[in-house]
Amino acid sequence: MRYGSAVILSGGSGSRMGGVDKGLLPIAGKGLAERLFDALSPQFGEVLVSTNRPEAYGRLEASCVRDRYPGRGPLAGIHAALEAAASEWVFVIACDMPAFSSGYAARMRAAIDAAESRGEAPLACVTRAGPHVEPFHAFYSKGLLATLGQVLAAYPDGAGRGAGGLSIAGFLSIHEILRVPEAEALAYTPDWGLFSNLNTPEDLERRLGVPVSETP
Repeated sequence: MRYGSAVILSGGSGSRMGGVDKGLLPIAGKGLAERLFDALSPQFGEVLVSTNRPEAYGRLEASCVRDRYPGRGPLAGIHAALEAAASEWVFVIACDMPAFSSGYAARMRAAIDAAESRGEAPLACVTRAGPHVEPFHAFYSKGLLATLGQVLAAYPDGAGRGAGGLSIAGFLSIHEILRVPEAEALAYTPDWGLFSNLNTPEDLERRLGVPVSETP
């Protein structure tokens, strides 16, 4: 299975959301992670949830994977998913990103296939955003596992964030990756909404119409 797995990263503390697990935020009766699960399931045969609280996601028909290296941020969740996934490539999305485009995911898969047919060996496919990259709504290869494990093991629990070692962009910068041009991505997300996440109650109200007063 080449592109059959996806993971929803639900490991954040939700500090800017008042300490709420954002994956469980109820929107019209469904948590954010459950909404993403419903969107991803028709496209991927295996949908994982990266969380260190698997008991909280029992209602989802998804396998939950714990971080082997807890306290090291989303890179640890990506590592856990790559270890557990059945497929060679894993689609990675954060639980607080409510939008998903099957068309853009297909475009990214095609970009990987085309690169490999040219003799290239990319280990991730992300979207270029100005001088930066968007690390989610992206594909990661199991070929990253060895170096990713080494990087995570080099930092003690909770250390190193923001210093480059545990930055997703910093980690990707030392590997061969594909960067879909920003102009091409805009055909699928003209308002850049695919890459917008929900960090605060105000974000919920602006993006999804959930009044701040109703945020848990």
